[in-house]
Amino acid sequence: MNNTCIGIILNNRDYKDNDALVDVLTQEYGKITFVARGVRKHNSKNATPCSILRISRFYFDYKETRGLQNLKIAEPVKNFFHIQGDLEKQAIGCLILELMDALQLDDEPAYTLLENTLQYLDSTKNPYLVLGLYLAELCRFIGIEPFVDGCVNCQSEHQIVAVSVSDGGFVCANCYNPSKH
Repeated sequence: MNNTCIGIILNNRDYKDNDALVDVLTQEYGKITFVARGVRKHNSKNATPCSILRISRFYFDYKETRGLQNLKIAEPVKNFFHIQGDLEKQAIGCLILELMDALQLDDEPAYTLLENTLQYLDSTKNPYLVLGLYLAELCRFIGIEPFVDGCVNCQSEHQIVAVSVSDGGFVCANCYNPSKH
């Protein structure tokens, strides 16, 4: 059975002599780990499409009982050239990929969030803004959503002076307690 999917490469690590394990986030299958045979050879056709910070199309035989899927062919779909050409953007891009991989979010909304974030990172002049927005959205995904529409205690929208982690949001001057916050 031949399967095809488009995915974002999260991680690529050495495996055996010339092979690599490639973690990919897809819309159809969630997170898949491919065994990419011969990908570390200098003449490998799959080397570029299996590199991080890329979106690629993967051809493989999916077996639900197998943890590692055998990759047949990979083709590049989208290269983020501006990320790859800027060290700051590369570092932020790698952090974004590692967070998605570590949190093991593997549903369609997570894929869409990651794809959109990488596209914004590729086109922006302020990569830290993209990182901040991604982190805020990622927190929402895992159930951490601070109250930012006013004071978390009294809902006042005036004189916001602090952010309280213990209370879960902004705190106004009237509710602010220096010993607590």
